[in-house]
Amino acid sequence: MANYTTRSDLEIKFGAQNIREWGNPDGKFNATTVEARIVDAIEAVSERIDAELYNQFTVPFSPVPRLIKDLATKMAAVEIRNPGGMLEDEDAKAATD
Repeated sequence: MANYTTRSDLEIKFGAQNIREWGNPDGKFNATTVEARIVDAIEAVSERIDAELYNQFTVPFSPVPRLIKDLATKMAAVEIRNPGGMLEDEDAKAATD
């Protein structure tokens, strides 16, 4: 499976501090746990994109189209900020504003 975004992509788009804070919302996780949450979000989003598009396209994409990379980056940010869809809609929207 190919990942369509990276931590670096997330940090460029949203800022390294935001990604760290979103990965550790209550300040109780260590760096290893935060990294695992970020990696999990990236992998989950990549799998979700493949699952949604496999009937229309050959997946995984290689090379990765810019649109797919951009969508994956935004979706991963929401997943990091809002794991499992636990935040209210306004909070989730604020994660990518």
